[in-house]
Amino acid sequence: MPQLATLLAEAQAEADAQHRRRLAELKELAPLLAHFEPLRAALQQQGLAVFPSQVTLAWRYTDASRGGQRRRVKHLRLYTSMVGGNSRAQFVLQTLLQLGCREVRRDMHTITLKLGALLVDVDTVEQPEQRAQRASDYAVRTSAAAGPVALQHLAAVASAQSRQVLAGAAA
Repeated sequence: MPQLATLLAEAQAEADAQHRRRLAELKELAPLLAHFEPLRAALQQQGLAVFPSQVTLAWRYTDASRGGQRRRVKHLRLYTSMVGGNSRAQFVLQTLLQLGCREVRRDMHTITLKLGALLVDVDTVEQPEQRAQRASDYAVRTSAAAGPVALQHLAAVASAQSRQVLAGAAA
């Protein structure tokens, strides 16, 4: 009968594997981090600390529409809203733009900035209106897929929530 590993042994093996993965990631990130150091110093002068846990490696594919070959490109991924929320993310983004970075790509979750050869992905700062619109779009997509019964239920829940909000505002 094979001997089962203890929970402690499994946890230690998992921690060792995570540690090896992070060290390998940092080895690949080293050239990008070297290019990022002047920006980090400028951010620190503005009172914005960049913590090691906020920096990861991200991969993107280049656009082959210009007749070139599509290839993978390394990016520095900076998790700015991890500490301080959206206001901090907005401040980091504005500071990087003031330091000469230019926006080259934007999607739902990240904005890609470029300074020289360095590509930095920064959290997208989502405004409340954008978040509400995205939630509304999602509700329409999922409820339409579920059919008319789900739409009736969604309308009833929204109506009840509206009545609660109005009753709370009147009180």
